[in-house]
Amino acid sequence: MAEVISKAIGLITTAYLARAIQPEGFGIIGFASSFVAYFTLLVNLGFDALGTREIARDREVIRKYVNNIVTIRLILAVFGYATFLIVVMMIDKTSLIKTVLMVMGLGIFANAFLLNWVFQGIEKMEVIALRQILTSFLILIGVVLLVHDYNDVIWFVLVSVFASTINTVWMLKLYIRSFGKIKLSFDTVFWRWMLRAALPMAFSSFMTAIYYNLDIVMLGFLKTEHEVGLYNAAYKILLMGIIPANIICKAFFPQIARSLNDKAKMISLMKKYSVLMFIVGFFLASGGITFAKDMIVVIFGASYLESDLVLKILMVNLVFVYINITYGNPLLAWNKQKTYMYAISLGGVGNIILNMMLIPAYGMAGAAVATVLSEVIVLCGLSYLHYLTIKTLYLLNLVKIIGISAVSFGFASYMIQYNLNILLNLLLTGLLFAMLNFLFRTIQLREIKGHLRSNI
Repeated sequence: MAEVISKAIGLITTAYLARAIQPEGFGIIGFASSFVAYFTLLVNLGFDALGTREIARDREVIRKYVNNIVTIRLILAVFGYATFLIVVMMIDKTSLIKTVLMVMGLGIFANAFLLNWVFQGIEKMEVIALRQILTSFLILIGVVLLVHDYNDVIWFVLVSVFASTINTVWMLKLYIRSFGKIKLSFDTVFWRWMLRAALPMAFSSFMTAIYYNLDIVMLGFLKTEHEVGLYNAAYKILLMGIIPANIICKAFFPQIARSLNDKAKMISLMKKYSVLMFIVGFFLASGGITFAKDMIVVIFGASYLESDLVLKILMVNLVFVYINITYGNPLLAWNKQKTYMYAISLGGVGNIILNMMLIPAYGMAGAAVATVLSEVIVLCGLSYLHYLTIKTLYLLNLVKIIGISAVSFGFASYMIQYNLNILLNLLLTGLLFAMLNFLFRTIQLREIKGHLRSNI
């Protein structure tokens, strides 16, 4: 619930911000965020996933991992930001965009000390969720008070960096209270082992960032800020759709990591994990395609309606994102980071080629198509690797949910023709979707009751 609240606050902030700074300003924010993301990855270097996995298996090693990872990240943050400043000064952009980039890049240092991966590893998910509420609320207050038009773009960036810093400091205090002070550690032998284990994950994250951020970066250099803003609006809705996947994945990841070497437990967990991911993914993607125009108008306003087609294409991509997270993230939990890296790399390379081919000719629509095709490439690799590991792809439930989604949102599309109220349409469609899932036994009431009893 805390996670849902924080994202709801973030949605309100995004809606207000998009209207206040218009597509041009929103394009600057989108370009800067995507550009900075690559340098943030240099600091993360795959240590989040590695630390979460190892702590989930043995909590006695928490301080060792934290001391060494924070030390490495601090060094990387200093060199990373220095390199970032040099690159920013060299690119052909306005002084406003360069200032936005330099300020936003300061968040690299807050990221170096962020310890959300520790609390995920020990399954204290409420700590992560509560800090997200704090960050989201601070940003909302700052944006409403300080951002009123295009010229206030820099204030949004300052507010975001300040909120992220407060969030990091708060989490550091919680860590120190629970585990003691952080000490810089230069255990070079341990560093070499961590780097060997984490670098495939880091490279995978970099390649993932390519097909999540390269399109916006390329649009920023090749097209107008207005078009970047329109694409960024549609992309924000895609990212909102991925949020439930991340919540589900974070909740299951420690358990899946501990299931290593226990095939029966691996299969049992994956059945629950996969059906939940498929149901949520197809419901959100189908809803996004069906109600694309309404979503854009409600969230961003009528000035963003040109992004309607792009949003529909990206909602198709959302389906493949959920399937890929279902097949891919367990591979990291089961020490398959190298093979996972190969599959992600195929998608990253494919995305570079496709963006270079499609963006110059088709602009934001070409960028959206390139994103979908890249995700399909990744799906081919991850599904093959997942099947090799566990000998199943849960296709029966996948086919059932595809059919249920088609029927449910076919009904929604039919009712749109009769101008049925959108909220009533969503309610009826959701009820039909849930009823069909119970009818075809993709989810069972008995299992839900069991989970509720165990959680209570």
